[in-house]
Amino acid sequence: MSIGVPTGYMVNGSAIVWTDVTGSWQVLGYTDAGVDMNVQQNKGEILTDVMGPMTPQDFQDFGMTARVVCPFIMTVRAQMDAIIAVGDSFDYGSTNTPGIVIGENDFKFGIYIESSFDAPWTFENCLVRPGFGTKLAVKANVFRFEFYAWPYASSNTFFGGDIPLFNRSVQ
Repeated sequence: MSIGVPTGYMVNGSAIVWTDVTGSWQVLGYTDAGVDMNVQQNKGEILTDVMGPMTPQDFQDFGMTARVVCPFIMTVRAQMDAIIAVGDSFDYGSTNTPGIVIGENDFKFGIYIESSFDAPWTFENCLVRPGFGTKLAVKANVFRFEFYAWPYASSNTFFGGDIPLFNRSVQ
């Protein structure tokens, strides 16, 4: 029996991450260690007396969200500052108004991940969550950003189907 030659395999490597926080796609940074993406399909249990309290009778679909972690080896400072400052605070490094609604006030942005190893990924509605970090005074000045992506629907949306979380096409 022959296993054959593997095709379509994935290899972590370099990627360019773009953001549209300023209104057009601009380079946010580069990574040489890949981008960690975790798409969460949110499915909830429907518990009934039919199967008892420990076994769901069925499941309900509540959409998808994504966690995208980028360990940058280089960032464009203006773009990095822009995504950090998204919100209603005008002082860099200051807290936004507690309780402010993010999507409805357009305090969100998109990220586009481009790599020679795979088709691109675009997440149209993102925010920095839980935050970002760096190690100061090191040779590469690495910044690590964690993005949260969700299928944003405005407050006048009554049906949540077919709202995109991501796409795999070239911008």
